[in-house]
Amino acid sequence: MEPEEQRQLPLSQVRELKPGSMHYRAYIGSAGSYDATAAMQFNLMTALGLREKHTLLDIGCGGLSGGRLFIPYLLPDHYFAIEPNPWLVQDAIANETGNDQVLLKRPQFLHSSDFPLHAFGRKFDYVLAQSILSHTSRKQMEHCFRQVRDVLEPKGIFAANHAIGAAYEGGEWVYPNFATYPTAFLIDRAQEAGLKAFPLIWTNHYSLIWMTFVRDDYPGELSWLGANTVEQKGMRILELSSENAKLKRKLAEAEAKLKT
Repeated sequence: MEPEEQRQLPLSQVRELKPGSMHYRAYIGSAGSYDATAAMQFNLMTALGLREKHTLLDIGCGGLSGGRLFIPYLLPDHYFAIEPNPWLVQDAIANETGNDQVLLKRPQFLHSSDFPLHAFGRKFDYVLAQSILSHTSRKQMEHCFRQVRDVLEPKGIFAANHAIGAAYEGGEWVYPNFATYPTAFLIDRAQEAGLKAFPLIWTNHYSLIWMTFVRDDYPGELSWLGANTVEQKGMRILELSSENAKLKRKLAEAEAKLKT
């Protein structure tokens, strides 16, 4: 099937397309989980405290999987996004948000591939990078962290996920495969850029690990258990529950070895 034909496919025929296919729902990620990926991003950011009054920068917004929920939720002029492929945004607007909503909420899009976060000329309350660090080279990651540090509000939060594994040593963007890194590697790179990192337990469809980042001069400690919202307390409880389950498994494995 020709690329232009793929772009015109009705949604009923899109779910089986392979990642990288020329359809806004399939070009980045799985078309079959487009809806769940949107919910995952929206639920995470609102759990982190995102409200309609806040500004959000969506790095690599793709086919507006999350954007189609963020745009109507946020106040006008509060959603900003960067995406190197203009056709993804154009097709998503035509099929998901509609031009009327764009006129009403006035989202701003920048089409570039080198993380020019300064281009909007402002700082942001929240920054999101869904499956971006899972494809970057080390140099691209470090550049992204430095840019985020510069445009993040003093109390702002940056949420991003990555693929765990041996550190990718190449110098190019990796897609559709993943560029893997140990979590400690990301934490060190973030610290070098002036960001503090906090791993999260959050649902995803590609076994990616979510993390939140704040500026190194963040006023006070970022503690989910001490946060005011029920959602954030719940997130910390999930983290502790997961850690407890891992310790129980390790204990069971150790006891089994002792018996053999």
